[in-house]
Amino acid sequence: MANDKILEGITSLLESVATIKTDLAGVKAELTEVKQDLAGVKAELTEVKQDLAGVKAELTEVKQDLAGVKAELTEVKQDLAGVKAELTEVKQDFATFKVEVNTRLDHLDREVATLRQDFRELRISMDAYQKATDRVNGLVTTIVAGASAVVILSPLSRLVVRSLGLD
Repeated sequence: MANDKILEGITSLLESVATIKTDLAGVKAELTEVKQDLAGVKAELTEVKQDLAGVKAELTEVKQDLAGVKAELTEVKQDLAGVKAELTEVKQDFATFKVEVNTRLDHLDREVATLRQDFRELRISMDAYQKATDRVNGLVTTIVAGASAVVILSPLSRLVVRSLGLD
């Protein structure tokens, strides 16, 4: 009986060892599977690391491109500021030119008005001169007609007739 109990204990121990061996084999299989999974994850991480290195390189390029764009924008901004300043100057020049032109036009309008008035006065004077000339010509004609009939007695009268070209 004591042997039976020992035998039972050994059998039980053997069964426990067999169960542990089976369990250990399962754990070993799971560990192998986990190792394989970890190797896959490691490979994926290596790919991700390489992808990240590529992204990092692209980001560096993008940063450089952005720096170039920023520099170009700064240049454009400066160019626009220059154009704006030139435009302001042109506007000021145009405003000054407009004032000068308006001033000159006002002066020319006054000159034209003065010339028109002078022309009217000249026309009136010319009309008066023409009337006076017509009267003088009429008088000369009358004098000439009368002079040919008059006997010229005095030396002064002869001088007047000669100066008029009537002799």
